[in-house]
Amino acid sequence: MRIIISTDHLVVGLFVCDLGQPWYKTSYLRHKFRLTDQSELKKLQAKFSEVEVDLLKSELTTEDTQVLLYHYPAIETYLKSEIKRASEHFSCVLADIQKSSLLLDRKLQKEISQLVGQVCKLPMVPSLVEHYFSGNDELLAKTMRVLILTLAFAKHITLSRKKIESLALAALFHDVGMALLPKNMLRKKNLSIEERLSIEQHVEFSCNIVSQLPNANKGVLDIVANHHENADGSGYPKGLNTRQLTLEAKLFRIVTMYEAMTRETVYRAKKTPIQALEELFKLSKNRVLPAVVTLKFIDMLSLYPTGVPVTLKNDKDAFVLRDNFVIDRLDKDVLLVQYMSHENEVATIMRSDVKRVNYHLNA
Repeated sequence: MRIIISTDHLVVGLFVCDLGQPWYKTSYLRHKFRLTDQSELKKLQAKFSEVEVDLLKSELTTEDTQVLLYHYPAIETYLKSEIKRASEHFSCVLADIQKSSLLLDRKLQKEISQLVGQVCKLPMVPSLVEHYFSGNDELLAKTMRVLILTLAFAKHITLSRKKIESLALAALFHDVGMALLPKNMLRKKNLSIEERLSIEQHVEFSCNIVSQLPNANKGVLDIVANHHENADGSGYPKGLNTRQLTLEAKLFRIVTMYEAMTRETVYRAKKTPIQALEELFKLSKNRVLPAVVTLKFIDMLSLYPTGVPVTLKNDKDAFVLRDNFVIDRLDKDVLLVQYMSHENEVATIMRSDVKRVNYHLNA
């Protein structure tokens, strides 16, 4: 967002994009620059009464942002409109997720909604959302799906508030670099090696954009930078392995893969939630994904792929043979399981009979 302000209200960190006069009438060779110190600010105040600034490219503290909001109500109106737009997408995506899985109860929905609202009000966030997501509702909707699933997973495994906030900010902007790539390339089914490498650059682009955010700490940048890295070192851009990845990066990788699998793309047909979890479970067995974190994601969704070890409410251990076993009835909550004792007895149980996924057993 660009706005003309009085030089009396200039603060260090603002990005000046127009001095209001031709360059040859001023002593400035550059008319686009970020204010870096008080001496530079006072020099502008001595020569100009007004300048145009770009809030998107500015790096402001929360206090300075609040001062500008006080003097220029138009900024607050603009920010509120962008927050409302993001919130509308959030609500639609939340409803879609609810229809397709057993994911969110009312309490969790409320907690996630509050977190999203807080993130959308952080300095520069609305401006970045407007700049990079405007006219790209597909990217925004996909981002909101990832954001909701990420926050639900983080709450499920009881991460700290600080880590959840870092995950929320990373989720909102992890793929923002996609907005800088040619749209025809993103919609192309068969990519050349050069095109695939170009798309992989979106990680670097996203990191560069996220680094502009005042609230983007090292944890946020780490998640964005590593959201395509795999536990076995087969990911990109650095080929990191599980020992080099944080829990948040591992968690986020699983969420983004699940979201991509359950969405129609030019590369693949949309999978059902259980089909996607079966694929993730196979990848964890092959060590592409971290096994325990993958099982915890499965546990959160309460959908159980074939082979997943579970502990029942009667404290018996079993392997799931099939989810939604009774396919000729409307009842979708029946599982076929094989007990680990009783001579491998096979039985049908209700989904509600499962206490948890057993992370300590190898299927």
